[in-house]
Amino acid sequence: MNEQYARYDAMHINYRIPYPSGYCPVNITTDDSVIVTLDNELNKSRIFYTLDGSFPDEQSYLYTSAITLVLDKEKLLKSVTIMPSGCKSVTMPGIFRKVKMKDPTQYDNLEKGLVFRLYNGTFASTKELNGKTHTDGVVSTIAIPEQTPDSSFGLELDGIIDIQADGIYTFYLSSDDGAVLLIDNEVIVDGEIKHHGVINSGNAALRKGFHEICIRFFQTQYRKNLSVSYESKCLERSLVPADALFHNQIKGSPLH
Repeated sequence: MNEQYARYDAMHINYRIPYPSGYCPVNITTDDSVIVTLDNELNKSRIFYTLDGSFPDEQSYLYTSAITLVLDKEKLLKSVTIMPSGCKSVTMPGIFRKVKMKDPTQYDNLEKGLVFRLYNGTFASTKELNGKTHTDGVVSTIAIPEQTPDSSFGLELDGIIDIQADGIYTFYLSSDDGAVLLIDNEVIVDGEIKHHGVINSGNAALRKGFHEICIRFFQTQYRKNLSVSYESKCLERSLVPADALFHNQIKGSPLH
């Protein structure tokens, strides 16, 4: 595409310029520092970046080699691609923070599957999912139960996920419409707004063992879809398997 972009410039045709890759909107680590390598696969472009919260331009730092960020406090990196013509990509922001591993919780009398709560009605946010449920029960995996209507409902899946090894896990939440994913009562993936067929992602530093998991979802109309996959350095990206999901038999109800 590098030669094609030059043709577009000569023809004064607007086109999307790839923003720099190499980091996410939110990046976590358990280390004191992190090395960030930027790329946009455009041979003749330049990458500029800032660390003070300002929007990068030609007067900002020029990226020439990997950036080392010392995480004595949270850092905000913003970068932009600038073409030889002067055309720019959108700015890519990314927060970098040092975190502690989330410790697991011990449970007894666990049953397989997640508890679900179904709410009938029209919702514009998962924050509206409260009050009396229409139906509840247990599902074996992260999915929309068969008894849900085609439109206008809310859903909450609640239970426990068994993490097999210490690590920083990336969770991918695919939904149509809005959904959020929480681990140990912290929002990890925020796909709150109404959208169609979008995959949102987020990271969590988890120690081996049992952690609370909750997925809240609302459906307006047309397609309905909900799934969660995850990956880490020791785990290839895959759907969260049914044998990693449990609920607490004693409580007999969602954990939240």
